[in-house]
Amino acid sequence: MHVKPVQGVEVPALGCGTFQLSGSQCERGVAHALSVGYRHLDTAQAYENEDRVGAAVAASGVPREETSSPRSYGPRSSRATAWAPRPTRACATSTPTRSTC
Repeated sequence: MHVKPVQGVEVPALGCGTFQLSGSQCERGVAHALSVGYRHLDTAQAYENEDRVGAAVAASGVPREETSSPRSYGPRSSRATAWAPRPTRACATSTPTRSTC
């Protein structure tokens, strides 16, 4: 997969986001994305689905070190946008057909 440098870290050029996904739909979307090769998971605190994303990543068998996830925080957060080299509880993604890139 083609990678691009972002803040000194190489990340996959194509990513998957989960805006407006929740519950089992979110878990299935993340699981599918990981199964077909996505490793860049677009995230935002406001999506409020980080528990489902985390569950899908954990169940996927894909080592967390092989994934990357930019995290966006809400407008009231003291953090603007942070870079995380792997998904965390603030992680969110979407089905591959609805990529945010």
